[in-house]
Amino acid sequence: MRTTDAERRQGAELRPAPPQWLVQYGLNHTNIDAVHVGDCYAAARSGRCRPATQQQAIDALRQHVRPCIHCRPDTALGLLDQAGGLRPRWQAHEEGQAGPRPETQGHRTADRG
Repeated sequence: MRTTDAERRQGAELRPAPPQWLVQYGLNHTNIDAVHVGDCYAAARSGRCRPATQQQAIDALRQHVRPCIHCRPDTALGLLDQAGGLRPRWQAHEEGQAGPRPETQGHRTADRG
């Protein structure tokens, strides 16, 4: 059987939209390992991701599940990682806690010359 252009178009229209957020489960399929943005290429390669709502993604990040280093869902959600937990970026600005990142401690530049 041949698929016509009309059938392809109809299939594309009926296909559900991709999820906005994904959670990646560990090898035991019960622990959440990471949170991803829905179109993250690293999530597609893992094969262990499931769709999640925005609230589920935020809750996972607040429970110290690591955000993907490639798609940065914490940034996409507008959350900042502070000592007091993740909070919306606008709230951190109001509290005066959002500012330039502090320099990495332990790295010294030796004056040579």
